[in-house]
Amino acid sequence: MTTTQRGYGSPHQRRRARLLPLAIGKPCDLCGETMHAEQKLDLDHTISAMLGGIGDRIVHAKCNRGRSTPLPGGRVRAGATPPDNHDPDRFLAKCTATEKSV
Repeated sequence: MTTTQRGYGSPHQRRRARLLPLAIGKPCDLCGETMHAEQKLDLDHTISAMLGGIGDRIVHAKCNRGRSTPLPGGRVRAGATPPDNHDPDRFLAKCTATEKSV
């Protein structure tokens, strides 16, 4: 599914293109591991897009897609996995394992 199909238009894509080169060699804000050009990287929202936030940082795609913002009542968006905030060791291990397989 493309970013446009997921609801992110050209402003999102332009921000990602501008921020991506600046993120290479820096640590991922979600797991702390270094980001490399050959890895899949996403434009992430520090403030959830559901709450009006815009993409403002680059993070590992697996780290970003392995979490989501719960909906009111504790529900999670369809197809999303619950956030691992309750178990930081599990989240870090999942992100690190992905980096080794890339």
